[in-house]
Amino acid sequence: MNISLYQLDTNAIYNIIKYFDNLEDILNLAYTCKEYYNELELFIITSNALLINTFHYYNDKFIKDIVDNSYYIYDNFKYCFKTYTIPLPKNKEDINNIKIYNTELIYHHFFNKNNNLNCNIVNMFYYKLFMIKYGNIFFKDCEKIKFNNHIINFRDDIDILYDTTIYFRNYYLIYEKDYTSFKISNYIYNKDLNSSLIINNHYSYIVDHLEIYSISILLLNNKYREVLDILENLQYNNHSLNINYIYINIVKIFNIYCYTDNSLHKKLIILYILFNYCKNKITPNLHKFNKNKKNHYIRVINNIISVFEEYKNNKKYIDCYDICKPAFFIDYMNDKLFNNISNLILVQF
Repeated sequence: MNISLYQLDTNAIYNIIKYFDNLEDILNLAYTCKEYYNELELFIITSNALLINTFHYYNDKFIKDIVDNSYYIYDNFKYCFKTYTIPLPKNKEDINNIKIYNTELIYHHFFNKNNNLNCNIVNMFYYKLFMIKYGNIFFKDCEKIKFNNHIINFRDDIDILYDTTIYFRNYYLIYEKDYTSFKISNYIYNKDLNSSLIINNHYSYIVDHLEIYSISILLLNNKYREVLDILENLQYNNHSLNINYIYINIVKIFNIYCYTDNSLHKKLIILYILFNYCKNKITPNLHKFNKNKKNHYIRVINNIISVFEEYKNNKKYIDCYDICKPAFFIDYMNDKLFNNISNLILVQF
């Protein structure tokens, strides 16, 4: 009797793998046989396996849409929980923020085990993306590039939480060995179990993470003019973000006491991004809101202006300004932020 691959579910495939050493060779036919590859694709997108079902449930997207707009291919799925690299775009022209996001989404859910060294793998992924996009632009061939082996450390201060009822950012799906059930936990309590990270769909990106990582590595290499080049050309996402959370983030960042380790640079960059999101995406759209919402937004924006003005006159800021180098970076931030804060409210409002 002929049985098509897509009639099997993932649990069956895992059991087959245990006993047939040549299954990988069979799956490799997907590289050379279009009909087989199409069947493999159909098997994956129609599978009722727990890995697929939990992916759909927590991401509200079909796996086909994600894979087709990522750097993964269906043949990669034979390596679930066994890969330690993330696929890359073929060239600079293939760098696409949607594909980057989807690729990281797939990796966290399907291609890590217990999230061990997960941050370093994702960090290396972004480093390689940075080198493809900016390496030849910002660095000379003989120049040694410092590489930070930690995940973007100020990404979380820029992303905006928009749903306080469910907070899944650091939660894991813990799968039983036989993939018949799972639990949600904020830590991995059994290293022998497989797990995947619940990706942060309850956060919204103001700017894409490749740009944030690029800024981070440029700071590490003291490339301050190059940082300003990226900041000048940032594309701000068109999400509708809660102005209250932006205000909370701004207050939180202002309260960070900075003196060392590029901390003031990072602080000012975060403020720059939050400020310019308000300026470019919120203020121009105030006229679209009803009267109550518009008045609320204006009140919060005025609060933001007050925070900036208070900080500018604070001795902490003056002291940091005096010691922080290079001067042109601080002068730029001073001009773009503190000298222009009133631009957050348009005259007609």
